Amino acid sequence: MSTLTQIKFGGYTGGVLLIYFLSYFDLFAQNHYYNTVQYGGTASLISGAAVSGTPDNASIYYNPAATAIHRVQDLSMSSNLYGITLLKVFNGAGLNQDFNSNKVNLFPQLLAGRIPSKKSDRLFIGYTLLTRNDNVVEFNARNNIYKPSSVDNTPDTLAVAAFDWEEQLTEQWGGLNLSYRLNSNWAIGGTFFLAYRQHKFSSRSFVRIVNLSNSITIGTGELFQRFRSNTLGMLLKLGVHWKQGPIRLGGTITTPKLNLDTFIDKGTLERELLILNIHEFFGANDIILIDRQEKLKTRHKQPWEIAFGAAYQLKRTALYFSVNYYTAVSIYTLLDPKPPSDIVEELLSSTDFLSVRDGARSITNISVGAEHRYGSFTLLGGFRTNLSNYLDIRNRIGSEIVIAPGVGRYNLYYLTAGVGFQKGHNSVHIGIDYGFSKKSVAPFADDLTSINNFFGFQESEVSPEVKLNQINLILSFTHYLKTGD
Repeated sequence: MSTLTQIKFGGYTGGVLLIYFLSYFDLFAQNHYYNTVQYGGTASLISGAAVSGTPDNASIYYNPAATAIHRVQDLSMSSNLYGITLLKVFNGAGLNQDFNSNKVNLFPQLLAGRIPSKKSDRLFIGYTLLTRNDNVVEFNARNNIYKPSSVDNTPDTLAVAAFDWEEQLTEQWGGLNLSYRLNSNWAIGGTFFLAYRQHKFSSRSFVRIVNLSNSITIGTGELFQRFRSNTLGMLLKLGVHWKQGPIRLGGTITTPKLNLDTFIDKGTLERELLILNIHEFFGANDIILIDRQEKLKTRHKQPWEIAFGAAYQLKRTALYFSVNYYTAVSIYTLLDPKPPSDIVEELLSSTDFLSVRDGARSITNISVGAEHRYGSFTLLGGFRTNLSNYLDIRNRIGSEIVIAPGVGRYNLYYLTAGVGFQKGHNSVHIGIDYGFSKKSVAPFADDLTSINNFFGFQESEVSPEVKLNQINLILSFTHYLKTGD
């Protein structure tokens, strides 16, 4: 279904205000990180440095081959993650006017198990259901600016500017694992994943100018944009594992996601732009653009991933290291809308009014961890990087109108610490996963500063800065119904 309305008043010649509206409020998306969520009690508390394997079913995700070497259980239920995310954009709406997004999340990380093979004691079959992403971010701001009458007899005016922004990303993976122990040192394996992803995004921004002498709105600018996409895909992770004495090594390669193009892979895209009478104040002529399209074909691309891990076991202490390399993803279209009419192309000098693009640059993440045993207790800790794969799509394709969700260029870093306790067939882990970013100039600072000055949010140049703090409480319970080697 497609509904399109375009009304053009006068001859639109410039577009400074139009470009600000179309390029501003779609830049905070939390979908450009690969290393946020970790799985299982041990792997979570050593900050994901688990490519060399873990003594539980989290290896189904980290290294499919390790399930044939390490002790695995028939069923594990681990970890519930309680998370508090604090995201702030300093001076986002002008001097001392910050954007804040504070969220509390609760979701299960991993449910995994093993089906014993009756034909071979070297063959292991496992399954898993894991949460790959579960993020919700919201921003809102409002500002009133009073402007007294000037010498050219303009009236006393009140400019009201505000915006609301929300994004939700949910991704669930189901996996089937096969691993085979070649001998006492070597094992190979693979996990086939079926991945469901839902991505919701909406934003509304407006400025209204009111004549205070008669309380009549004399100018309005408004942008509303929203999309929702559902995708179903599959990918394969292959692994190899080697163990000799105190040393363990592991390597994996993960394929890109193959979109299945099922009835699930549909999306909705909506965008509205309204500019009325603002030309009297800012030099922009009147425009109304409204478009909504449903049941659009959707897609999501994921890169190749190559990982290597090592672990060294001392008497009571184990040290872990992992490195994960992700290839670049070329710019692509998330949804396939029908092309806009000629009047939209003429008005905007572009066909990108309903274009949603994504892409990613190549990155490398590292993780290090350690554990130390005191009888039945274990102390664990770790550090990992979570670099942003953000790609400046607008500059790459030369379009300021396209919707290009992206969190920006700031990188995240995580510290983890916790304890584990094992008694009989039960294992419990509890700890903290703390993530942070350096306070740095936001990559969208030019857009924010310009539009703030444009609408009177501020009278001097202020560089918006972005900072994120995330605190996750890790709670993991694993019941070993039966152990392997």
